[in-house]
Amino acid sequence: MSAPVRAAPVSPNAPVYVYFILNGIVRGSMMTGKLHPKDVHALMAVDEQARHIITQDVQHQTMKNDHQADVILEHYLSLIPR
Repeated sequence: MSAPVRAAPVSPNAPVYVYFILNGIVRGSMMTGKLHPKDVHALMAVDEQARHIITQDVQHQTMKNDHQADVILEHYLSLIPR
């Protein structure tokens, strides 16, 4: 018989930490010239959306708000050039 799987609890502030990491990656990409100027506007718009959604999630943490935070952070990540 296998042992039960136990997951470590996720911090309610995890979306905030992820946002700061992604924001730092974008800033680094801008400073090193890896970010094309045409991509800056889209990233700035998603950054603003992410801040709004994450603030809402931190203030009123629900499954719906958690999901919205996950979705916007995934979208933010997808826009960062590799």
